[in-house]
Amino acid sequence: MDHSTKVALIHTDRRRGGIAEALSLVAADAPRSFASGSRAVVLPDLETPARPWFCTHADAVSAVADFLLHQGVTSLT
Repeated sequence: MDHSTKVALIHTDRRRGGIAEALSLVAADAPRSFASGSRAVVLPDLETPARPWFCTHADAVSAVADFLLHQGVTSLT
């Protein structure tokens, strides 16, 4: 069994576009559990006063949500 992990690195000045491009490069290896009608949960790191740099940008959440919906996920939380 192959336990390798595929990653994509993108150099861009457009955060959302870069994330979308990286996800499209690894889409073929996306879990097959993203079948039509499946559900997914996206858990971004929210900003806290103690660690404001540790927050998931809204563009990243948006790009991941679009990717999941395009993969067949119908319910996204």
